[in-house]
Amino acid sequence: MASMEQELLPFLENISSYSDDIFYKFVREFVGIIESEILEIQRIKNVRILLQVPDVFLFFQINSKDILKLKEKACFVTDDLQFIVRPGIKSNIEQFIETLRKYYESTSANVNYVSSQRTSNVIKKTDHCMCDLIDIYQENQSKSFINIFVSNLLKNMKRSSNNYQFDDTVNKFASVLHILAGHNAYEFIRLNLPGSLPSITTLKTYNQNINLQLRECEFRFDCLKDHLELIDSNHVFLSEDSTGVIISVSYDSRNDCFIGFSPRLVNGLPFVDHFKTNRYTELQQWFEDFDKSTLVNAHLVEPLLSNSSSLVHSRPFILSAYGTNNKYTAIDILRKWMYLYNECKKRNINVVGFSTDCDPRYLKAMQLSLGFFTKAPNIDLLTGNNNLLEINIASHWNFFFIRSTQPYLCMQDAETDILTRLYYGWVVTFSYRMWWSSIQIKQNCSQKEKDNCFITRAAWLSSELNVHCLTAIIMLVSEGRLPSYAVNTHLFSNQPCEATFRSARALTGTLSTIKSTDEANCAAHSLKFPVHHKNRHRETTMSANTPITSTITSDDIEKIIIKAYHQAESIMDSLQLTKTLKENNLNGFRKLNDFVFRQLTGKLKVDYSYFNEEDLQDSLDNDNNSNGEIAVELSETNVEANEYCSDEDEENNYPITSSKEIFQGMRVYDEIDPSKKSHYFPITINYKPKFIHKQTAARLLTIEKNRLSSDRQTRVQQISKQR
Repeated sequence: MASMEQELLPFLENISSYSDDIFYKFVREFVGIIESEILEIQRIKNVRILLQVPDVFLFFQINSKDILKLKEKACFVTDDLQFIVRPGIKSNIEQFIETLRKYYESTSANVNYVSSQRTSNVIKKTDHCMCDLIDIYQENQSKSFINIFVSNLLKNMKRSSNNYQFDDTVNKFASVLHILAGHNAYEFIRLNLPGSLPSITTLKTYNQNINLQLRECEFRFDCLKDHLELIDSNHVFLSEDSTGVIISVSYDSRNDCFIGFSPRLVNGLPFVDHFKTNRYTELQQWFEDFDKSTLVNAHLVEPLLSNSSSLVHSRPFILSAYGTNNKYTAIDILRKWMYLYNECKKRNINVVGFSTDCDPRYLKAMQLSLGFFTKAPNIDLLTGNNNLLEINIASHWNFFFIRSTQPYLCMQDAETDILTRLYYGWVVTFSYRMWWSSIQIKQNCSQKEKDNCFITRAAWLSSELNVHCLTAIIMLVSEGRLPSYAVNTHLFSNQPCEATFRSARALTGTLSTIKSTDEANCAAHSLKFPVHHKNRHRETTMSANTPITSTITSDDIEKIIIKAYHQAESIMDSLQLTKTLKENNLNGFRKLNDFVFRQLTGKLKVDYSYFNEEDLQDSLDNDNNSNGEIAVELSETNVEANEYCSDEDEENNYPITSSKEIFQGMRVYDEIDPSKKSHYFPITINYKPKFIHKQTAARLLTIEKNRLSSDRQTRVQQISKQR
C-alpha cells in the first residue's frame, strides 16, 4: 500500500499555488471529505495557513450550532457532552500536515544551500573586483581607512561568525563609533553589516587594553609622555577652561569613589579619590557638608610639533578633568600651573606657556607668572630653574613691559596670519595706551570716573599680555629656541577646551554645535571627525605661518611695532585724542611708553601669599608653631575618637524604616556577591539587614533633579542656581 507521501509526491511542487476551492478540492480527493470540511469551515485556504495553525482541531471545543453537524461526523460525543476527534480523521490530517512540512523544510534547506553557494561565488567575484578597483592588497602604499575597512569586511565574510577578526584601525573606529553613536546605534549597524564591527564584548576588552577611562582629578603625565614620543614632540602649550554641568553625584565602581562633590584643593591641586567611604551615614553627611560640582574643569595639552614630524598639526591631549565649585584663588591657579610645569619638566617635556580665558583670577596668575605689574615677594619662579625662556630684548625697547627671562608665557589668542597678528596686536596696544594716558592726565576727574571712561582693566591687561607673549614667541622661534610650529598662536588659547566641551555635549544630541566639516591627520589610517565651523581654515593658516619666522630678525619686529605705533597715532588723531597728549608732552613713542610704565608700576599690586602651604607654616613664629602643635594633637585625638566611633558605626548598620518590603527597580538586596562587597552599603530596613548599592544610595540622597538648557546663555544663568 502506497503511503500518503508517495501519493502526494507528484503534486507537492504545485500545491503551494493552490488556494480556496482548488485547495479544498485537492484535500477532498487525496485526504478525505470530512478532512476538507474541517479545513474549509476554519477558512484554512492554502498550505501556508495550514502550516501556521498550531492545532486544527482546537475549534471543536467551541459551543456553536454552526459546527454541530461537523462535530457529529468527525467526533465521538461522550455522556458529559465532550467531543473526541475520530482517530482516523485525526491521523489523516496530521499525516497530511507532516508530509507538507517535511517537503517544504527540505526544499527550504536546499534553496538556502544553493543561495549560500551563489552568495559565496558572488563574494569571491566581488572580492576580486573590489580589490582590483581600490588596490586593497597593494603593500607599497599607505592604506586609507576605507581600504582597511572593506578588506577586513570581505575577509570576515569568508569566515564563520565566531571567527571574525578585526584590524586595529577597525577596532579604533568601532570604539569611537560606540562612544559617539551609543550602544543601540552601534548594535544596529553591527547586526545589519555582519563582519564589519566587533561585538560589544570584544569592544570592551579593546577599550580596557587601551585604557580609555579618565580618572577624576588625575593628571596623566605618563600617558602624555607616550603620546608626545609618538608624534615626535617635546614642547607643549597647556590650556585650561571650565564649563557648566548638571549637579549630580554618582558612584564610580571602578575606583570605588563618589564623583560629583567638589574635590578639596591641596596647594591648588584637586585631591584624588577624596570621596571614598563604606558607610552610608558618611555619604549622607557629605551631601549636607560638601559643595557639589557646578563646573567641570579641563586641562588640555597642545603639542608643538618638530620639523621632522609627518603630521600637519597635532590634536589636543586631555591631561585631566575634574569637578569644581569655582571657589579658588589666583595663588591656587599659580600653584597648580607650577606643579604641571615641574612634572612635565621631570619627563623632559618643555612647557612653553599656559592659556585660558579672561577670568580675573587667571589674569592675576598670568601677571604673577610674567612679573607684569604684579609682585609676589614670597614666590620665586626663576631661581634654580635651568629651563627658562631667555628673550633677547633690545635695551631701547621701552614699549616692552614683561621680564626678559620667563619660566613660561601666557596667552589668550585668536587665529590669523602671524605677522599680521603682531602688527594689529601692537596697533591695538598703542591705541589703548594713548586712550588710557589721555584719561589719566585729566586733573578734574576722580579715579572712578577715569576708570568708567575706559575698558575694563582685565580686558586691557589681557591684550597687553597677549601681544607681549606673541612678540616673545616670534623672537624665540626666529632664534631657533622654539620649534617653528609655535607660531601657530591660535592653538594657544582655551579653544581646545571649548572644542572638547562641545564634543562632549554633542554626545547628547540636543546640545551639539558641531557643523558638517571633516578633519583628519595626514598620517596613514587616520580617522576623520566632525569639527566646529570656526576651525575650517586653520590648516591653511598654519602652513602659511611656518616659514615666515625663519628669516625674521629683531630689527624686522621693531619696524613692524613702530609702524603699528604710527597707525595707532593716526587713529587716535582722527578721534582728537592726541591733542591732549601733545599738550602734556606725551606725543612721542618713548615718552608715551615711559609714562604708561611709570603709571602701572605705581599701581603695582603686591601679593604676600606663599607658593606652598608648607612655606606658610614655616614662616610662623614659635608661638604660633606651639599653638599649631597643640591643635594637631587635639586633631589627632579627635581622629582617633572618630576612628573608634566609625568601627561601632560599621557594626551597627544605618537603620531605615520603609513601608515597602520589596524594592523593585532598586539595587537593594538581602545578599550580595562577596567580591563586590565594596560596591554596597550595609543598612537595616525595618530591622532587617540589607545591602544597598552605592549608586542607588547617591540617587536616594539627591533631593533636586537639576537640568541645564541647550541654550548657552540660559545654561550659564542656570549653573549658579543649581543645588
